[in-house]
Amino acid sequence: MENAPVTLNVASADPDLTLSQDLKKVSLNFVSGSAGNKQSKPRPFYPYHCVWGSQGLSSGRHVWEVEIQGTKDPVFVVGVATELAPGLHGQDQLWALRIFASRCEPITSSRVRENLPILLSKVGIYLDRDSGEVVFFDPDKNEHIYTFQASFIGEVFPFFGLLNLGSHITLIP
Repeated sequence: MENAPVTLNVASADPDLTLSQDLKKVSLNFVSGSAGNKQSKPRPFYPYHCVWGSQGLSSGRHVWEVEIQGTKDPVFVVGVATELAPGLHGQDQLWALRIFASRCEPITSSRVRENLPILLSKVGIYLDRDSGEVVFFDPDKNEHIYTFQASFIGEVFPFFGLLNLGSHITLIP
């Protein structure tokens, strides 16, 4: 298993996101009101402001952790996604958790939402690319949160989304 040296991909970042110089932290501090700005870079997972990891993963086992911080009632998305073409929507390209202040839910194509009561400040993501597993865990408590079984086509990338102003995701270490 490899500790994936995840950094953020500047070219994939929503224009409203601010990335740190070391490409380990993403922040949403400002939301543009310009419709032209939104059209220049499609937002396939609207209303989230998203950024992909810089390295595509096509085989092997990888693990990385993120720290999530936000203001009142923050909402985050963390997981794994394919590299989407502009305008392509669909849950089959995203294996992720939507994380709220005191719960999270897997993002699935099902209309039924599965609420998992858990308070998270850090999230671990384990990807076994060859067997098609994406596992989420609480690294502070060493507890399993959720597992996706998937059939990946092509490379997948670490994926991060922010919804609320004043929210941050930091890749650790």
